[in-house]
Amino acid sequence: MVEIELKSKELTEHIYLTLNKDRSTPIYDVDIDKIEDVTLDALDFLDEPTDTTIFDLVFFNNLKTCMIANMNISEKEIEVLNKLDSIESIQFTNCVFPKGKKINMHASYVIVDGCVEFDASIFSDMKSITRLRVVNCEHVKLAGLESLSELTELYLQNMELDNIDNISGLDKLEYVNLNGTKVKKLSDLLKNPKIKVDHEEKNYIFDVEG
Repeated sequence: MVEIELKSKELTEHIYLTLNKDRSTPIYDVDIDKIEDVTLDALDFLDEPTDTTIFDLVFFNNLKTCMIANMNISEKEIEVLNKLDSIESIQFTNCVFPKGKKINMHASYVIVDGCVEFDASIFSDMKSITRLRVVNCEHVKLAGLESLSELTELYLQNMELDNIDNISGLDKLEYVNLNGTKVKKLSDLLKNPKIKVDHEEKNYIFDVEG
């Protein structure tokens, strides 16, 4: 066993609680290997900064689900995320992404929620994505979505878009949800009989896990 010292005290506490582990004992690599779900939030419930850092994720070899919130993500932190081989789903809430650096994880389910600026090309190399939710975001650029060849479900909710014609050619796409979103041009997408489109411009209630 190898003793692991995490940078984040909050994440350390999460491990002790999750494993019901005696706090007088160190955390070892075999302990962290038991953790499959982690939330990293740069703010606590009082909106005060925490010591949470993405760099701690290098120790999580069996992580399947991760939520990252309220972070200005650096290029080096993207490199850490790209090494999470076991990840299945990831959510980014109120995050800022670096320009020009792409995320290339193996996750099949990705959620982007409440990010002021979102450029979908950051995920253009993620051929593993089958479900993508982009919700409550502003200044959204969708270029790059057309390369997500395995995408079957796409949620673009509570925002304004010029058009989404670049996704109409995705062969495996089966469902698009545009509830709460104003789209200036939908014609090409609606002509595709293989794709079911839900589109209610008013969407007052949105459950990100729905």
